Amino acid sequence: MKIDRAQDARRHQRYPLRKKVRAKTAGREFQGEVKDISGGGAALTADINLENNQFVELHVEHLDPLPGQIVRTYEKGFAVKFDIPDKDKHKLAEELEKFRRRVSKKGD
Repeated sequence: MKIDRAQDARRHQRYPLRKKVRAKTAGREFQGEVKDISGGGAALTADINLENNQFVELHVEHLDPLPGQIVRTYEKGFAVKFDIPDKDKHKLAEELEKFRRRVSKKGD
């Protein structure tokens, strides 16, 4: 089966972002780090075992709380798909792009 590249592309641009995150799930709270983030989700590192489809709420500095579901787990981490309205996904993507521009200007 041939994969259409346009169909395979991510829906949201991902941004590398090394920020501490506080996460809550199933009555537990733990710390981790965001590896990358987009308007639709994030990849995180954390020393905790979690299950796919588990609800999690992420708290990242300078962002509103981000509720979502774990869609993939891997050694020392997991990926989350945000459960937020599309308008909020768009707003988050805009904020991430502004942040990326500020950081790249500082690096010039």
